[in-house]
Amino acid sequence: MLDQRKKWNELRTAIINGIIDEVKDATTRQLITAKMEECDALFELAVKQMLQCFDCSTVHMANGNGNGNVNENKVENVSVDVRISIIQLLLESSSIHIKMLDEQFTTLMTIVSEEGDSGRAASALEVASLLLLRVSAKARDKAMMSAAGPGRSTVVTSLLGHTSVEAREDAFLSASGALLLSEDADSLKAAQEAQQTQQTQEETKTTRKKKTRRASLTYHRKAASAFDISSSAESLDVVRELAPLVSETTRLSVLKGAAKEGCMSLCAVLISIVTEESREEALRSMQSRIKSIPNEGPDRKRYEKVITMLGTIEQVGSSRRTRALVGCTIAEKAQQQKAASLTPMARKLLGAWESKEGLLSKRGGMVKTWKTRLFYLHETLLTYHKPLKIAGFLSNALGTIDLSVEGTTIDVPSDLEIKKMKLKLPCFALRTPGRVYYMQSNSDEDRDKWIHSLNMNIAIANSSTDGQ
Repeated sequence: MLDQRKKWNELRTAIINGIIDEVKDATTRQLITAKMEECDALFELAVKQMLQCFDCSTVHMANGNGNGNVNENKVENVSVDVRISIIQLLLESSSIHIKMLDEQFTTLMTIVSEEGDSGRAASALEVASLLLLRVSAKARDKAMMSAAGPGRSTVVTSLLGHTSVEAREDAFLSASGALLLSEDADSLKAAQEAQQTQQTQEETKTTRKKKTRRASLTYHRKAASAFDISSSAESLDVVRELAPLVSETTRLSVLKGAAKEGCMSLCAVLISIVTEESREEALRSMQSRIKSIPNEGPDRKRYEKVITMLGTIEQVGSSRRTRALVGCTIAEKAQQQKAASLTPMARKLLGAWESKEGLLSKRGGMVKTWKTRLFYLHETLLTYHKPLKIAGFLSNALGTIDLSVEGTTIDVPSDLEIKKMKLKLPCFALRTPGRVYYMQSNSDEDRDKWIHSLNMNIAIANSSTDGQ
């Protein structure tokens, strides 16, 4: 028994000192008959020694020959590569309990998550990769769900193909939440700093510089202590990696939260991989929030950018409705060059209705005669007046057409209808449940512009009804 104890002590010493030849010799003789708990203890010791290489690398000087020369620095710690080789040797030569492997795997992945790009994290990841297929599925899921540091993206990428759907969704929601908190803290910090700067403008330059610097440091400490803001980029990488693998329901729940909080980076990642219906639903969820935001200021601009991103249709292919909207103009309130591709719901939230004014010939309802009228389109109402203005103002409306009435459509009459009704070209038809209005324009281009504007306002009116 004393002999056996001496041999085990020698093996432990060889592991601590990183003498791989002695470890290799011992594993061929002793570990074959070793008990499970002995193998577990040796493996845990090997992992600890590997991690300690990065914590206590003492360097001391040794005197050389009589000339007084100093020899090269001698590092007491054995190289990490040798220690990783010892761990791999123990894995190949001994039976280690699955529970021990799970514990060490969790420890290693926690280091990878917390330390990110450090050498210690790289070595921990290498050992964890050796254990990846030997640990339980529960340990892999736990490692992915608990990742929350600068190495969060590395952990998720390493475990992506070896975890359950539930673990992926949990990690996706966790990273999304961290990103929302990060952007919210950044926005709050910027707003507070702007307010502080405005308050100190009346003071002297020296005092203003000191206060601004002190305030900036204070806000930074508050944000760092209140949230896990290791890196917004890491959280964003995790969201980008996991988003295509989670369900549409999960993506929609995150997209709604991002839209309500005005998180532009999260919306930008998700809009390209969700359906058009999901984006419309996210826009509808902003209806109450956008009403409470002032019409001016940084918050309003941020939300308008989010609405514009969510409401653009060029990223999700084309459909009959989207093709019909191409080439439209938009009110100045949208303030976006790509506003022509906004969906009706996005236009509604931005208050970006089409406005148009021009001369058209309208055919009478009772007496089928054509008369020139000045038409004015404003939101859901199309009114027509006498073809002149008095002091720049329209005369009283001769008639009003409500575009929000269900069943109202715009189209170009068929050749058969044109011939039968003796319509003048170029013309279009505004069809309401009570009557069909036939109108003639000056050119095909003018006709198309009227059709696009009318169709857009009808679509916005329909989206308003759907939202309610």
